[in-house]
Amino acid sequence: MCNRLSMANTWVSIASSKLPSTTSCTGAWLVLNYVCNCSCVFCPATGLQPPFKRLDEIRAGIDRAASACSREQIEFSGGEILLHPDLPDAVQYAKIKGFRRVHFFTNGILFSDLRVCKRYTDLGLDSVMVSIHGATEETHEGLMRAPSGSYRAVWKAIDNLQMLGVGVTVNCVVTGLNIAEIPQLMEQCAMAYPSINQLRITYPAVEGEIVTRQELLVPFEEALEVLTPLSRCPESLNLRFELFPFCVLGSLTNLSVEWLSRHQTSYFEEFCSLRYRRVLGKECVECPHKTTCHGIQEEYIRRFGAPTCFCKNGDRTGSARSHI
Repeated sequence: MCNRLSMANTWVSIASSKLPSTTSCTGAWLVLNYVCNCSCVFCPATGLQPPFKRLDEIRAGIDRAASACSREQIEFSGGEILLHPDLPDAVQYAKIKGFRRVHFFTNGILFSDLRVCKRYTDLGLDSVMVSIHGATEETHEGLMRAPSGSYRAVWKAIDNLQMLGVGVTVNCVVTGLNIAEIPQLMEQCAMAYPSINQLRITYPAVEGEIVTRQELLVPFEEALEVLTPLSRCPESLNLRFELFPFCVLGSLTNLSVEWLSRHQTSYFEEFCSLRYRRVLGKECVECPHKTTCHGIQEEYIRRFGAPTCFCKNGDRTGSARSHI
Protein backbone atom coordinates (compact mmCIF):
# COMPACT_ATOMS: atom_id res chain seq x y z
CA MET A 1 0.00 0.00 0.00
CA CYS A 2 1.14 3.49 -0.67
CA ASN A 3 0.20 7.15 -0.60
CA ARG A 4 -1.72 7.00 2.67
CA LEU A 5 -3.10 10.43 3.48
CA SER A 6 -4.99 11.55 6.59
CA MET A 7 -6.89 14.59 7.86
CA ALA A 8 -8.03 15.27 11.40
CA ASN A 9 -11.44 13.89 12.36
CA THR A 10 -12.60 13.17 8.84
CA TRP A 11 -12.94 10.22 6.53
CA VAL A 12 -10.31 10.39 3.85
CA SER A 13 -9.36 8.49 0.72
CA ILE A 14 -6.55 8.61 -1.78
CA ALA A 15 -6.53 11.76 -3.87
CA SER A 16 -6.39 10.09 -7.26
CA SER A 17 -5.72 13.36 -9.05
CA LYS A 18 -2.27 13.42 -7.43
CA LEU A 19 -1.36 9.95 -8.66
CA PRO A 20 0.14 8.99 -12.03
CA SER A 21 -2.44 8.21 -14.70
CA THR A 22 -1.24 4.58 -14.68
CA THR A 23 -2.16 4.17 -11.00
CA SER A 24 -5.14 1.98 -10.14
CA CYS A 25 -6.95 1.61 -6.82
CA THR A 26 -6.93 -2.11 -6.13
CA GLY A 27 -7.64 -2.45 -2.43
CA ALA A 28 -8.58 -0.81 0.84
CA TRP A 29 -7.11 -0.26 4.30
CA LEU A 30 -9.44 0.48 7.21
CA VAL A 31 -8.40 1.35 10.76
CA LEU A 32 -11.03 -0.03 13.14
CA ASN A 33 -9.65 0.69 16.62
CA TYR A 34 -6.76 2.14 18.61
CA VAL A 35 -7.03 -0.14 21.66
CA CYS A 36 -4.08 -2.50 22.02
CA ASN A 37 -2.79 -5.17 24.39
CA CYS A 38 0.75 -3.80 24.00
CA SER A 39 2.29 -0.34 24.17
CA CYS A 40 5.06 -0.25 21.58
CA VAL A 41 7.63 2.46 22.17
CA PHE A 42 7.46 3.54 18.50
CA CYS A 43 3.69 3.36 17.95
CA PRO A 44 2.20 6.60 16.53
CA ALA A 45 -1.35 5.57 17.50
CA THR A 46 -0.78 5.37 21.27
CA GLY A 47 -3.45 7.29 23.14
CA LEU A 48 -5.57 8.14 20.11
CA GLN A 49 -9.33 8.24 20.62
CA PRO A 50 -12.02 7.00 20.31
CA PRO A 51 -10.99 3.42 21.10
CA PHE A 52 -13.35 1.57 18.75
CA LYS A 53 -15.22 2.24 15.55
CA ARG A 54 -18.90 1.24 15.70
CA LEU A 55 -20.19 -1.60 13.53
CA ASP A 56 -22.42 0.71 11.49
CA GLU A 57 -19.37 2.91 10.81
CA ILE A 58 -17.34 -0.13 9.80
CA ARG A 59 -19.98 -1.26 7.34
CA ALA A 60 -20.30 2.23 5.90
CA GLY A 61 -16.53 2.37 5.46
CA ILE A 62 -16.52 -0.99 3.69
CA ASP A 63 -19.30 0.29 1.41
CA ARG A 64 -17.22 3.34 0.49
CA ALA A 65 -14.13 1.21 -0.05
CA ALA A 66 -16.02 -1.22 -2.28
CA SER A 67 -17.14 1.67 -4.47
CA ALA A 68 -13.65 3.21 -4.63
CA CYS A 69 -11.49 0.23 -5.59
CA SER A 70 -11.44 -3.01 -7.55
CA ARG A 71 -11.88 -5.07 -4.36
CA GLU A 72 -8.73 -7.14 -4.68
CA GLN A 73 -8.02 -6.92 -0.94
CA ILE A 74 -9.18 -5.18 2.21
CA GLU A 75 -6.89 -4.77 5.22
CA PHE A 76 -8.17 -4.27 8.77
CA SER A 77 -5.76 -2.81 11.31
CA GLY A 78 -5.63 -0.98 14.64
CA GLY A 79 -4.47 -0.80 17.47
CA GLU A 80 -4.72 -4.50 17.96
CA ILE A 81 -7.37 -5.48 15.47
CA LEU A 82 -8.24 -8.79 17.17
CA LEU A 83 -9.54 -6.86 20.20
CA HIS A 84 -12.40 -5.34 18.19
CA PRO A 85 -15.62 -7.14 19.18
CA ASP A 86 -17.18 -6.60 15.74
CA LEU A 87 -14.25 -7.86 13.69
CA PRO A 88 -16.00 -11.13 12.68
CA ASP A 89 -18.93 -9.10 11.36
CA ALA A 90 -16.51 -6.83 9.47
CA VAL A 91 -14.87 -9.82 7.75
CA GLN A 92 -18.21 -11.31 6.78
CA TYR A 93 -19.48 -7.99 5.44
CA ALA A 94 -16.31 -7.41 3.40
CA LYS A 95 -16.76 -10.80 1.76
CA ILE A 96 -20.43 -10.02 1.06
CA LYS A 97 -19.33 -6.77 -0.63
CA GLY A 98 -17.07 -8.70 -2.95
CA PHE A 99 -13.56 -8.25 -1.53
CA ARG A 100 -11.54 -11.22 -2.75
CA ARG A 101 -8.95 -11.18 0.01
CA VAL A 102 -9.12 -10.15 3.68
CA HIS A 103 -5.85 -9.18 5.41
CA PHE A 104 -5.17 -8.40 9.10
CA PHE A 105 -2.31 -6.38 10.62
CA THR A 106 -1.86 -7.72 14.17
CA ASN A 107 0.76 -8.22 16.85
CA GLY A 108 -0.21 -11.90 16.63
CA ILE A 109 -0.52 -12.64 20.34
CA LEU A 110 -4.18 -13.71 20.28
CA PHE A 111 -3.61 -15.90 17.22
CA SER A 112 -1.54 -18.19 19.44
CA ASP A 113 -4.92 -19.76 20.21
CA LEU A 114 -5.73 -22.04 17.30
CA ARG A 115 -9.44 -21.57 17.93
CA VAL A 116 -9.13 -17.83 17.28
CA CYS A 117 -7.25 -18.50 14.05
CA LYS A 118 -9.83 -20.99 12.87
CA ARG A 119 -12.69 -18.64 13.66
CA TYR A 120 -11.33 -16.07 11.23
CA THR A 121 -10.12 -18.46 8.55
CA ASP A 122 -13.60 -19.98 8.51
CA LEU A 123 -14.95 -16.48 7.88
CA GLY A 124 -12.54 -15.91 4.99
CA LEU A 125 -9.27 -14.52 6.38
CA ASP A 126 -6.58 -14.93 3.69
CA SER A 127 -3.36 -13.31 4.96
CA VAL A 128 -1.85 -11.69 8.03
CA MET A 129 1.01 -9.35 8.86
CA VAL A 130 2.37 -9.95 12.36
CA SER A 131 4.87 -7.92 14.35
CA ILE A 132 8.20 -9.36 15.47
CA HIS A 133 10.56 -6.63 16.60
CA GLY A 134 13.61 -8.63 17.56
CA ALA A 135 15.30 -11.99 17.33
CA THR A 136 15.12 -12.49 21.09
CA GLU A 137 12.31 -12.52 23.62
CA GLU A 138 13.92 -9.72 25.64
CA THR A 139 14.18 -7.32 22.70
CA HIS A 140 10.77 -8.05 21.19
CA GLU A 141 8.82 -7.81 24.45
CA GLY A 142 10.86 -4.82 25.62
CA LEU A 143 10.11 -2.75 22.51
CA MET A 144 6.45 -3.77 22.50
CA ARG A 145 6.10 -3.53 26.29
CA ALA A 146 4.19 -6.76 25.83
CA PRO A 147 3.09 -9.34 28.39
CA SER A 148 5.65 -12.01 29.25
CA GLY A 149 5.45 -14.88 26.81
CA SER A 150 4.33 -12.71 23.89
CA TYR A 151 7.40 -13.54 21.81
CA ARG A 152 6.70 -17.26 22.05
CA ALA A 153 3.02 -16.57 21.41
CA VAL A 154 3.62 -14.86 18.07
CA TRP A 155 5.74 -17.75 16.80
CA LYS A 156 2.99 -20.13 17.90
CA ALA A 157 0.54 -17.92 16.00
CA ILE A 158 2.64 -18.24 12.84
CA ASP A 159 2.57 -22.02 13.16
CA ASN A 160 -1.22 -21.93 13.60
CA LEU A 161 -1.75 -19.68 10.60
CA GLN A 162 0.50 -21.81 8.40
CA MET A 163 -1.44 -24.91 9.45
CA LEU A 164 -4.63 -23.23 8.24
CA GLY A 165 -3.14 -22.02 4.95
CA VAL A 166 -2.92 -18.32 5.81
CA GLY A 167 -0.07 -16.33 4.27
CA VAL A 168 2.14 -14.53 6.81
CA THR A 169 4.30 -11.42 6.51
CA VAL A 170 6.52 -10.41 9.44
CA ASN A 171 6.87 -6.70 10.11
CA CYS A 172 9.84 -5.36 12.08
CA VAL A 173 10.22 -1.68 12.97
CA VAL A 174 13.90 -0.81 12.97
CA THR A 175 15.29 0.96 16.07
CA GLY A 176 18.62 1.41 17.75
CA LEU A 177 17.70 -1.35 20.20
CA ASN A 178 16.95 -4.08 17.67
CA ILE A 179 18.92 -3.30 14.52
CA ALA A 180 21.79 -5.60 15.47
CA GLU A 181 19.30 -8.50 15.73
CA ILE A 182 17.61 -7.98 12.34
CA PRO A 183 20.04 -10.25 10.41
CA GLN A 184 19.28 -13.00 12.93
CA LEU A 185 15.56 -12.32 12.61
CA MET A 186 15.85 -12.67 8.85
CA GLU A 187 17.48 -16.06 9.31
CA GLN A 188 14.68 -17.10 11.65
CA CYS A 189 12.06 -16.03 9.11
CA ALA A 190 13.85 -17.81 6.27
CA MET A 191 14.02 -21.01 8.29
CA ALA A 192 10.27 -20.73 8.96
CA TYR A 193 9.43 -20.69 5.22
CA PRO A 194 6.78 -21.40 3.95
CA SER A 195 5.09 -20.32 7.19
CA ILE A 196 6.56 -16.85 6.58
CA ASN A 197 6.78 -15.57 3.01
CA GLN A 198 7.94 -11.99 3.60
CA LEU A 199 10.00 -9.93 6.05
CA ARG A 200 9.19 -6.24 6.02
CA ILE A 201 11.62 -3.76 7.62
CA THR A 202 9.81 -0.53 8.48
CA TYR A 203 11.29 2.83 9.41
CA PRO A 204 9.39 4.28 12.39
CA ALA A 205 7.31 7.41 12.64
CA VAL A 206 9.61 9.97 14.28
CA GLU A 207 7.19 11.27 16.87
CA GLY A 208 6.03 10.65 20.40
CA GLU A 209 8.28 8.63 22.69
CA ILE A 210 10.76 7.77 19.96
CA VAL A 211 11.66 11.48 19.76
CA THR A 212 12.60 11.76 23.43
CA ARG A 213 14.51 8.47 23.68
CA GLN A 214 17.72 9.06 21.77
CA GLU A 215 18.66 5.38 21.64
CA LEU A 216 15.59 4.41 19.61
CA LEU A 217 16.15 6.33 16.38
CA VAL A 218 18.77 5.22 13.86
CA PRO A 219 20.02 7.47 11.02
CA PHE A 220 19.20 6.09 7.58
CA GLU A 221 22.84 5.65 6.66
CA GLU A 222 23.61 3.63 9.79
CA ALA A 223 20.52 1.49 9.32
CA LEU A 224 21.46 0.68 5.73
CA GLU A 225 24.93 -0.47 6.74
CA VAL A 226 23.18 -3.34 8.51
CA LEU A 227 20.22 -3.77 6.15
CA THR A 228 21.94 -3.65 2.75
CA PRO A 229 23.58 -7.10 3.10
CA LEU A 230 20.11 -8.51 3.81
CA SER A 231 19.17 -7.94 0.16
CA ARG A 232 21.06 -11.19 -0.50
CA CYS A 233 18.50 -13.07 1.59
CA PRO A 234 17.36 -16.58 0.58
CA GLU A 235 15.18 -16.68 -2.53
CA SER A 236 12.37 -18.23 -0.50
CA LEU A 237 11.94 -15.07 1.61
CA ASN A 238 10.71 -11.79 0.16
CA LEU A 239 12.54 -8.89 1.81
CA ARG A 240 10.83 -5.51 1.74
CA PHE A 241 11.56 -2.02 3.07
CA GLU A 242 8.81 0.42 4.03
CA LEU A 243 8.81 4.17 4.80
CA PHE A 244 12.43 4.61 3.70
CA PRO A 245 12.82 7.48 1.17
CA PHE A 246 13.79 6.21 -2.27
CA CYS A 247 16.83 8.48 -2.46
CA VAL A 248 18.15 6.92 0.74
CA LEU A 249 17.56 3.33 -0.40
CA GLY A 250 19.37 3.90 -3.69
CA SER A 251 19.84 0.55 -5.45
CA LEU A 252 17.63 -1.13 -2.85
CA THR A 253 14.61 0.90 -3.91
CA ASN A 254 13.20 -1.96 -5.95
CA LEU A 255 12.73 -3.78 -2.64
CA SER A 256 10.62 -0.88 -1.34
CA VAL A 257 6.94 -1.54 -0.64
CA GLU A 258 6.08 1.89 -2.01
CA TRP A 259 8.17 1.40 -5.17
CA LEU A 260 6.66 -2.00 -5.94
CA SER A 261 3.14 -0.59 -5.52
CA ARG A 262 3.79 2.65 -7.41
CA HIS A 263 1.20 1.79 -10.05
CA GLN A 264 -1.39 0.86 -7.45
CA THR A 265 -2.92 2.51 -4.44
CA SER A 266 -5.39 1.68 -1.71
CA TYR A 267 -8.49 3.39 -0.45
CA PHE A 268 -7.73 4.42 3.13
CA GLU A 269 -9.93 5.42 6.07
CA GLU A 270 -9.17 6.18 9.68
CA PHE A 271 -11.28 7.81 12.35
CA CYS A 272 -8.71 9.85 14.20
CA SER A 273 -5.81 11.74 12.67
CA LEU A 274 -2.45 10.02 12.71
CA ARG A 275 0.28 12.52 13.39
CA TYR A 276 2.78 11.93 10.61
CA ARG A 277 4.46 15.14 9.47
CA ARG A 278 6.48 14.52 6.35
CA VAL A 279 8.21 17.05 4.16
CA LEU A 280 9.48 16.99 0.61
CA GLY A 281 12.99 18.42 0.50
CA LYS A 282 14.24 20.63 -2.32
CA GLU A 283 15.68 17.55 -4.04
CA CYS A 284 12.15 16.09 -4.09
CA VAL A 285 10.47 18.91 -6.02
CA GLU A 286 11.49 17.61 -9.44
CA CYS A 287 11.61 13.95 -8.47
CA PRO A 288 9.29 11.82 -10.63
CA HIS A 289 8.51 9.68 -7.58
CA LYS A 290 7.34 12.40 -5.20
CA THR A 291 3.74 11.12 -5.35
CA THR A 292 4.86 7.62 -4.34
CA CYS A 293 7.78 8.12 -1.96
CA HIS A 294 6.86 9.22 1.56
CA GLY A 295 9.61 11.82 1.75
CA ILE A 296 11.39 12.61 5.01
CA GLN A 297 9.84 13.35 8.38
CA GLU A 298 10.32 16.82 9.84
CA GLU A 299 11.52 15.51 13.18
CA TYR A 300 14.16 13.37 11.43
CA ILE A 301 15.62 16.45 9.77
CA ARG A 302 15.66 18.30 13.10
CA ARG A 303 17.52 15.40 14.69
CA PHE A 304 19.97 14.37 11.97
CA GLY A 305 19.72 16.91 9.17
CA ALA A 306 18.80 16.00 5.59
CA PRO A 307 20.20 12.58 4.61
CA THR A 308 22.64 12.06 1.78
CA CYS A 309 20.79 11.35 -1.47
CA PHE A 310 22.25 8.42 -3.39
CA CYS A 311 19.99 8.79 -6.44
CA LYS A 312 18.97 12.15 -7.87
CA ASN A 313 18.24 11.42 -11.50
CA GLY A 314 14.99 9.49 -11.12
CA ASP A 315 16.58 6.10 -11.87
CA ARG A 316 15.75 4.13 -8.74
CA THR A 317 15.67 0.63 -10.10
CA GLY A 318 19.21 -0.29 -9.11
CA SER A 319 20.46 -3.84 -9.14
CA ALA A 320 18.97 -5.43 -6.02
CA ARG A 321 16.90 -8.59 -6.44
CA SER A 322 13.17 -8.00 -6.63
CA HIS A 323 10.30 -10.42 -6.71
CA ILE A 324 6.69 -9.90 -5.69
